[in-house]
Amino acid sequence: MNAIENVSRRGFLKVAGITSGTFVLGMNLPIASAQAKSSAAGLSHELNFFVSIASDSMVTLVCHRSEMGQGIRTSVPQIIAEELEADWQKVNVVQAKADAKYGSQGTAGSASIRSHFTSIRQIGAVARDMLEQAAANIWQVQRNSVEAKNHYVVHTATGEKISFGELASHAAKLTPPDSSKVKLKNSADFSLIGKDVKLVDLDNIVAGKAQYAQDIQLDNMLIATIVRPPVVGGSLVSFNANDALKVKGVVDVIALKPRSIPVTTNPLSGVAVLANNTWAAMEGRKKLKIKWQDGEKASHNSSEFIKQLAKQVNQQGETVAKKGDIYSHKYHDKNTIEATYTVPYIHHAPMETPAATAIVKGKKCTIWAGTQNPQWAKSNVAKELGLGKEE
Repeated sequence: MNAIENVSRRGFLKVAGITSGTFVLGMNLPIASAQAKSSAAGLSHELNFFVSIASDSMVTLVCHRSEMGQGIRTSVPQIIAEELEADWQKVNVVQAKADAKYGSQGTAGSASIRSHFTSIRQIGAVARDMLEQAAANIWQVQRNSVEAKNHYVVHTATGEKISFGELASHAAKLTPPDSSKVKLKNSADFSLIGKDVKLVDLDNIVAGKAQYAQDIQLDNMLIATIVRPPVVGGSLVSFNANDALKVKGVVDVIALKPRSIPVTTNPLSGVAVLANNTWAAMEGRKKLKIKWQDGEKASHNSSEFIKQLAKQVNQQGETVAKKGDIYSHKYHDKNTIEATYTVPYIHHAPMETPAATAIVKGKKCTIWAGTQNPQWAKSNVAKELGLGKEE
């Protein structure tokens, strides 16, 4: 497969017949209405679809959420493949780029499957339905007399079958069914969902072949390391970079914009040292002389905060669900055992070193980043550079 359609309309599903015979299915979450397209026009090499079936029957599935160690890069395609009736051994998985056409790409709260399980299933079910309809058309039989099974569509009466690859170009010419009405598989028939499958990126991770943001190497690339305010919400008063600039390899030292609280998805402020190698950037960082204004959070006391939490635990809180009466039993049951457990602030620290690489050429910026929300990262960079989100 050497050409992929640019699936660009938000909220729509498109099917394109590519000159190579590839079937491309792009779909948003949450899924809306459907629209078909069987033209080779407007081709690009961006992987902006969810399902693609090549003429050799190889299926490519896209994961639109960030892999954070819980296996989401495997589970999203696994669910699609289940409904598609794809042979898992003939499935290739690619990571989606930051694009609103995928719906929300924010990965947090273990919500990717919990919130979108049905929608993800529908992606595979729609593609399966179109392949089945294509086979019925070829055999000139009733739609309900065929069914997809393990990478083929089978005519149940005769046992005759056609591979997904052979059906791809035919399916591409059909109008997609309404995703909300397409039939989903009975859970008793699942062969992939709920089953152990090998993580799609396991081999590369174990062998050290997986590429992370910090692995990107570009010509004439500068390395930046940043000194942050010691207190959240703190601000820069002044800095002296004279000694830092004397370090061989240090190119520049710049102050980052102050940011308002809450920081949430906004980048933190600080002072950045830019150098042509990592060692120089780190050495230059050590030699900075910085004066900070700590701000109102400087008086925050963790011990006092824990006491406040403990006090609130013993008060009746807001009721969001009620079954029985915990307060009437808590202090009267002779067998009550009480214990208080506290933990310090938990660092939101990934095993992957937080890093990002970016290159700007003209009015185009390309970013590689370890991020839970690529669309937010894209929007922030676009805002800073004065570019449109699609640039």
